[in-house]
Amino acid sequence: MAKSLAAVLRNKAYLTRAIVEEELFMAHVDLACRVVEHHPACLVLLGIQPSAPEPDYGYIVPVPKVNHMAPLSVHEVLRFIEKPEPHAAQELILRDGLWNTMVMIFKARTMVDLVCRAAPKCTANESCQVSRKKLYYAFRRSVP
Repeated sequence: MAKSLAAVLRNKAYLTRAIVEEELFMAHVDLACRVVEHHPACLVLLGIQPSAPEPDYGYIVPVPKVNHMAPLSVHEVLRFIEKPEPHAAQELILRDGLWNTMVMIFKARTMVDLVCRAAPKCTANESCQVSRKKLYYAFRRSVP
């Protein structure tokens, strides 16, 4: 794995319950790392196919498959729905909704750029430019 590649893994009890096959899940984490290596502008968020409606989980509503990444099952995110009512959770499953693991894989530079785009006033401020560089190097140092 490249030094500037980061994997953010959430430490939540529900994530442990949701991941039934840990070895398979970690294979998907590895695959996501490879996707990001080949498509460095991407941020990959892993979702899990729900086994049942779960109103305590967040959901990802995907758009259709990204063709240029076939045969991988890669989708863009249409929207996020946090802890839906039970009937809405059932509807999300019928619409191919996924449980949101909050497991993300990305290049450090990509995340820094996304943060700066989300807060454009930050990039205009000189002290924020220093913070941007510190954030980038903090990501780089945090990856073994």
